[in-house]
Amino acid sequence: MIATHDCLPAKLGRGPVDIERLREAVQRVCRRYPRIRAAFVFGSQATGTSRADSDIDLALRFSCYPDADDMLELEDDLVRTISEEIGRDDIDLVDLNSANALLRFNATDTGIALFERNPGDALLADCISFKLWVDERDYWMRRARGERT
Repeated sequence: MIATHDCLPAKLGRGPVDIERLREAVQRVCRRYPRIRAAFVFGSQATGTSRADSDIDLALRFSCYPDADDMLELEDDLVRTISEEIGRDDIDLVDLNSANALLRFNATDTGIALFERNPGDALLADCISFKLWVDERDYWMRRARGERT
């Protein structure tokens, strides 16, 4: 989902982001939501392969599953804060608690931790993602080869 809001001017596709400025904006928002345990930027922004049309992929790990209203409020807060701080509103937000194992693993393994509520929360999110990936990797490998799953 790309979160572009009508009340904000569209600022899509500006290429690479300044990770430290993004970290500051994400931390400011995450501190306001006690259930957020860790936040990662992943995808092309984290790997240094972003292009002019690349968005910002953010993954959040919660202490418990967020409901839809919480996610909408959080998404709006993140978009507004990041837009004000770094001039971008093209954010793709992923809930690591409900994402599939492949997406979780990709987000935490290749991503950059931007926030952790307590020391070790980002590492814990990475370990959980890795375990889920190990448990399900055969399924995803068969699927990638086009085999019946």
